[in-house]
Amino acid sequence: MNKLSLYDTLGMFFPGAMLLYGLQSINKNWNFYILQIEWKESLIPVALASLLLGAILFAFSFFLVKCKYFRKVSQLYKPVGEIYYKGDVSTLWDAEFLNTIQGKQHKKVHFYSKQAYMQSDDTQKQNAIRQQEDLYDYAYYLLEHEGKNGSVLSNHSLYFFFRQSFIAVAILALLSVILSLVSLATHVDPNCSIWGILPVSILLLLLFSWLGQHYRKRMVHNLYWSYFIYLEKQYQTINP
Repeated sequence: MNKLSLYDTLGMFFPGAMLLYGLQSINKNWNFYILQIEWKESLIPVALASLLLGAILFAFSFFLVKCKYFRKVSQLYKPVGEIYYKGDVSTLWDAEFLNTIQGKQHKKVHFYSKQAYMQSDDTQKQNAIRQQEDLYDYAYYLLEHEGKNGSVLSNHSLYFFFRQSFIAVAILALLSVILSLVSLATHVDPNCSIWGILPVSILLLLLFSWLGQHYRKRMVHNLYWSYFIYLEKQYQTINP
């Protein structure tokens, strides 16, 4: 049996464990479900539950990033093309040279220089961004096949960890608010005040959002550098 990879561990298992632990902590204060899990005595059920919850968070996150309100609030999904053209990679590598050597690999993508991109109209910018989304997927799997995407995978895994963790904390905070309102309506005093939970939740959401943005930028930066170096070496091999 293969061990969990870094991608699986950070992207699913740890966020799932965080959500499970949060649900258990909330349950001790509000008793909203009967099942109690003893972490030390139930390692296998806890591991399976963490992996299941993490897999649900992982799948749910791909649904959420399509929602413009989630993207606006969390700031966790800036398009790859936007990161590329607003970063330094598009300045350091010549667009004409890239179009020449990359055309044989993926003919549908056209590179703009950073200056040309900034001077383009909104329609051209959106088209350039969409093309880079396609290129990113192609380059990622190409480098994976060549065994040259180690740094990209590490940053990708960390990005998923903070993205799924953000969602886990948001779910726990929302559940705490709902249960607090129910407690007020039913005149039942919980063991923990919502005012003690919300500040911690907000701080964690801000932290996970900032770290997620950082590692997404690093992920994109590393992917393009690795891909461009790969193309340049291929070009030098063909044209010594």
